[in-house]
Amino acid sequence: MRFHSQNLSENHDGSTPRSKFWNGRCWLHFETFTIGLEWSFLVSRLSIGIGLADYDHALSGHFCIGRVNLYWHLEYFPLYRWLEHKIKRPDQKYGNGRTIGFYWLDGSLSIDLWHDPMEHRRADPKWWHFYITPRDILFGRPVYSERVLKTSRVEVPMPEAVYPAEVKIEEATWKRPRWPWPLRRIRAKITPDTPIPFPGKGENSWDCGEDATHSMTCNATNEQEAVAKLVASVLNDRYRHGGKNWRPAAVKHGR
Repeated sequence: MRFHSQNLSENHDGSTPRSKFWNGRCWLHFETFTIGLEWSFLVSRLSIGIGLADYDHALSGHFCIGRVNLYWHLEYFPLYRWLEHKIKRPDQKYGNGRTIGFYWLDGSLSIDLWHDPMEHRRADPKWWHFYITPRDILFGRPVYSERVLKTSRVEVPMPEAVYPAEVKIEEATWKRPRWPWPLRRIRAKITPDTPIPFPGKGENSWDCGEDATHSMTCNATNEQEAVAKLVASVLNDRYRHGGKNWRPAAVKHGR
């Protein structure tokens, strides 16, 4: 038998870790199987569930109530293969496992009764995985609408050029049928006549060249805010993926 653990806690500034009591994990290794446990007392959650042959674990589970968050798993390959064979889809050679449980997130209760965590098919029974949103049940689902308050022409100043653009100041509304007070937001949609270039992430073969911002919708109540947020967004992408001196290819080649 062998035991080891890991400290996952860090101070808010990312400096020297605090005690592993607040956030850590450990493993207990036996000759043929391993039991793992992870815990956290830093974040408030509401979730309880078990997993069957999911994510390479024969069995797994979690119990999260308030700031008590516990996760465990059992690694035992013979049990994993047996469960995988029993619960896989008929046309699969290897299964994806199943999860049973619930979690609360953003005002909705997600319920798993036989959920495939890796794949969803149109023919899957609805009861396998579904959501319950109390606000929708009580007040009805929100209906979205928008109206244009103002349309203006602006100029977007970038280091290499000034890009003419159109700004639409819009009022977006979400209205529930059985709730008298709709949610309203004023925002802006800004669309440059010519898309504003920035470098691709360079992480894959399809994003190594230039990309561009064709339009952007943001929280803004006037044209100046919309222009400032578009400039900040493009410059941030340029600095992050190409460095502070990056310029579009057309500018580099004098076009």
